[in-house]
Amino acid sequence: MSETHDEPNGLEPSLSDDGAMPSGLEPAIKPNYHELDGISLSLLATLRIEEEPFVIPTCQPATVVLGFGDRAYRYELANLKTGTRHPLTFPPDLLLAAVDASGRYYLLGDDRRTLVRYTADLQEEMRIPLRGQRDVTIGRDGNIYTWLFKSLELEAYDPAGHLLRVLDHIWAPYSLAVDEQGTIWLGEASNCHVVELDPRTGDTLGYIDPKEDFTAENLFTYTYAMQFDRTGNLWTFNGQGDVGMTIISPDKTKYIRFASKDLGAEYQYSEPVPSPWNDEVYVVSENHTVSMFRPTLLDWKDIVPDINQEA
Repeated sequence: MSETHDEPNGLEPSLSDDGAMPSGLEPAIKPNYHELDGISLSLLATLRIEEEPFVIPTCQPATVVLGFGDRAYRYELANLKTGTRHPLTFPPDLLLAAVDASGRYYLLGDDRRTLVRYTADLQEEMRIPLRGQRDVTIGRDGNIYTWLFKSLELEAYDPAGHLLRVLDHIWAPYSLAVDEQGTIWLGEASNCHVVELDPRTGDTLGYIDPKEDFTAENLFTYTYAMQFDRTGNLWTFNGQGDVGMTIISPDKTKYIRFASKDLGAEYQYSEPVPSPWNDEVYVVSENHTVSMFRPTLLDWKDIVPDINQEA
């Protein structure tokens, strides 16, 4: 069950058509923080929007990029009392896909066969012709990884765009994340595992099988998203059934599981998106809001010792 409390800093900026958010915002009444299983989420601010966005946290505190198909905006919440909205202008045949630790933007061509990088001040910097239709993930190691949903092939590029390696015959991924050591983690489609791959060979180093490693819960049935937070915890999003997050500790020995619906009925199908750089989590509701929370991880559960067994 979600427990809500009142605090003084929850705000609800509204967005005007000219891109500005009004100053002198009144504090929201409630809810301001939620006590869920193993985690507390403090509400910092809420943006009202007109349609569901693609959410990309940035390296700047209280700053998020929202993509709406053919357009994107960077939202800054200054001191949680005032805010501004900055339109991000890119060519119409490019779709925003990622932001890195330097604030650079990565976009895919509309055929998903070209990756383009723009500087933080929106100057085109680099183009990479891809080997086929691809998605993109920026690893915590700074490298660029291109892959495709349920495909068996992945490419790694260095920050300058040079191809480092091609891995084929990997486990078919729903989602993918890369840690600071370059180890590849993916939400695997066929057997509902979270799989650890050697970044140079693509060999399986270990996996988490929820049917074996957790008590009676299948937590990775449809792991549609994965992201590391600032401290190296791996957040995995299960997008069907009991929709919610499973958070894996950096040493892969403990986990926290919470359901999106425990945030409230308007969040029951929502994907919480953690920031890799700041203590922030963004959640889109069915009521067309984007809420920014600060997470506090509380009660971890143990994963059985054989998590690193080979597949």
